[in-house]
Amino acid sequence: MMLKVVVVLVLSIITLFTKGQDVASGSNRYLVQDKIIVATGDWPPITAKSGSDKGLASDVMIAAFAAVGIAVDIKFMPWRRAEIELQNQKVEAVFPYAPTVGRKEKFLFGDPIIFSKTQFFKLRSRHDVQIKTLKDLSAYRLGGVLGYFYQEELDIFGINAFYATKDIYNLHKLKTRRIDLFLANDLITWSMIHKVYPESTDDFVALEAPYSVNPLSLMFRKEDDLSLHYLMKFNEGLSLIQQSGLYAELLDKYGYDLSYYTRPVETLSNFHSVLP
Repeated sequence: MMLKVVVVLVLSIITLFTKGQDVASGSNRYLVQDKIIVATGDWPPITAKSGSDKGLASDVMIAAFAAVGIAVDIKFMPWRRAEIELQNQKVEAVFPYAPTVGRKEKFLFGDPIIFSKTQFFKLRSRHDVQIKTLKDLSAYRLGGVLGYFYQEELDIFGINAFYATKDIYNLHKLKTRRIDLFLANDLITWSMIHKVYPESTDDFVALEAPYSVNPLSLMFRKEDDLSLHYLMKFNEGLSLIQQSGLYAELLDKYGYDLSYYTRPVETLSNFHSVLP
């Protein structure tokens, strides 16, 4: 009886320390566990820090990792801090990020979780606000959010913007005419407008031509074996839930029409590819 107990204890200890796969010999950090820590910002209904729903992108990501036996621990923080935490190896990935040219030089991206249409929002009464090319932006007070993907292009083209830390601040600025228009994800913004200004939703309008349509993905560190492992696992899991029909069910849950976001469309941005 005592021998059996000893054998069980030894096997338990071995299992504890060999549960993962050592993908970088000599480094405990690279012992792959069954949980990944990822960072994101509060961006409902795509990601949500509070409420019963975790957000569309969160649900898809969690389901994809679950399909390959990996649990997800989501940490909420400002977008710029999330990227710093990724670089400092405090988290293994951040999401949902658009793969810009600058980001792809430093990071790896998983397959698209969903697609994001970024539009210019203005007050319906402002008939004078018309944008046909990015150069036209110089005539207006443009609002944006620090750390969002479009900041890279606006900086390159020398386009000045009044940056806030959250989309909601730009919505308030637009309503009080402190800015003329702002850039934001369409799904996020319309959800925000209906929640914050339910009695005056018709006061707002999005310009017909979107700024861009981009895939939103998990972003990982380059030259990191553990990151590459999780990236491959995520892509595998995403493919599995797409094949099983779970992916489509999650999109339907949030009223997200994938065909609307992946059809060809002319955009004002000429710096980012419309589709991957």
